[in-house]
Amino acid sequence: GRLLVLTQAMERFVVKEITQSVPYSVAHVQLLPDDEEEEQQKEAVPGDEAACRPAAILESFEKWHRYEYEQTMLPLPFSNKLSDDKEEKDDDATDDKNGGAEYLDTSQIVGSALAQVLPYSPFSSVVNVERLKQEVLPPLDTASGIVSGNDNNLKQQLMDKGILSGPPFVEPALMEFSCDELEHELWISMDKFLKQTKRAVSPILLGLLPPDQEWPSNFVLERIVNAIQEQHTLDHKCVRVSPHYPAYRRQKRASYAAAAVLEDDEQQAQTWRLIILQIPSTKQRLAYILQCLRDKTGGAFQ
Repeated sequence: GRLLVLTQAMERFVVKEITQSVPYSVAHVQLLPDDEEEEQQKEAVPGDEAACRPAAILESFEKWHRYEYEQTMLPLPFSNKLSDDKEEKDDDATDDKNGGAEYLDTSQIVGSALAQVLPYSPFSSVVNVERLKQEVLPPLDTASGIVSGNDNNLKQQLMDKGILSGPPFVEPALMEFSCDELEHELWISMDKFLKQTKRAVSPILLGLLPPDQEWPSNFVLERIVNAIQEQHTLDHKCVRVSPHYPAYRRQKRASYAAAAVLEDDEQQAQTWRLIILQIPSTKQRLAYILQCLRDKTGGAFQ
């Protein structure tokens, strides 16, 4: 038989020890929250900076992961035309089996179907984020199954070894702005980039547009995402980010998601993704993506 497994990246990690290679890889890993995530935990663990990383990991697993992905139903629906013979042979059986809907089996998975769910993971459409935000986390000492193997100097060790590093180049002026300002400018530059290149963009990415923002009059992404959400008959998977979702987590997610738009080919993408993963903070990542977008569009940061 065949097993189709769809995985969505939720956290960045570094491999500590490989424990198995065959028939599949298994390893002990340590999770690497962004600097801003750890900074947010200083109130929760006052005077104990060593506890900030495990506290950030605990918050991710015990609280926000429930909202940060939507269960994807498999087989994946599709509208692609396969070969004429395959289409004629399977149409009747497929329609009868799925009540008129067309679905892919594991031998028919094609790129345009996977593009509905990769590389972006949609927000949950059923989780009450306002209520989730109010939930009290369990104590760190009761969460050993999630947070273990803590190393107080892990990030510094990774920086010293070059596994974590700042972006190749960012104009100093960009680093003077807050994450909120960088996020706002990132979306404006993204809007300009997509209009210039006419590149298709996932509705799931547009769900990350921050709420309650004032955009320029020629900004079209807000109008697009609003129009998509009005299409109740389409399975677009676009869930607009909740205003109760923390800005620092939304910005972290956007800093990774926006980077995918700039990938041109698979070979270049491998190097590009490594650069993005090596950047230790959301702010640096936002600034770097904004720098790249500005370079590609010829825009200036205001």
